[in-house]
Amino acid sequence: ATEKRQLPTKRVAQTKNEKFRVASVSPDQNGYLIDYSIVNDSADFTFQGDTTYLVSGDVYLSGTTTLEGGSVIKSSESGSIYSEDGLFDCKTDSYRPAVFTSANDDSVGEIISGSTGIPDYWVGVAIVSGNPILSNVRFSYGAWPLSLWDSGSSAELTDVQYVNCAIPINIGGGSATLRNVLMTGSLVPLRGDFSYTVSAENVTIVGADPFGMTGPGYPTVSFTNSIVVAVTNFGTATIINNNSL
Repeated sequence: ATEKRQLPTKRVAQTKNEKFRVASVSPDQNGYLIDYSIVNDSADFTFQGDTTYLVSGDVYLSGTTTLEGGSVIKSSESGSIYSEDGLFDCKTDSYRPAVFTSANDDSVGEIISGSTGIPDYWVGVAIVSGNPILSNVRFSYGAWPLSLWDSGSSAELTDVQYVNCAIPINIGGGSATLRNVLMTGSLVPLRGDFSYTVSAENVTIVGADPFGMTGPGYPTVSFTNSIVVAVTNFGTATIINNNSL
């Protein structure tokens, strides 16, 4: 026995000259990254936000098509979307619109493989039947970005932009209501094969000459608090002007 506290015997760390081994699997050197999704015929399809889609041919969408803010839908030159029921659920807002544009438009969304970087016209979205309601959507470089096939259809567009589209709205005898809509860089802003009516409120249209304001039909266009710039040929349209320039 001792009155002093005794400590355990000190042990000295020892090292051995051995290699340290770690389990591993070598990755496959061949792979690919998918940056965009191909759109095929679908029912109740959702264009998800912050996702880029490619339409490379004719695509038929039935039921309700949902457009989430930040979704980008790019189409090849022959790309067309046919909405069989004309039903849209726009989960978009002014800072996060859904965008329809050319597959060669590299300014928005993911770059499509083979893109030239020089946008060209794609065909458009055709409403086979029904009464589409769209809000906070931008169409760019569309030849016929929105067409109403049914003579009884009516479209309601709010906070929609058409940029560098040939014929933004083609109406097959129905009607369209436009609220806070911009059309710039178009050839013929409004077109229809028969008599149709357009109610335009807070709409801005910039340039269309020498092709005219309207196509071969006989429309009645009512402008309220709207601005029409660099358009002198209004074609066959009957224009009703309410506090517009």
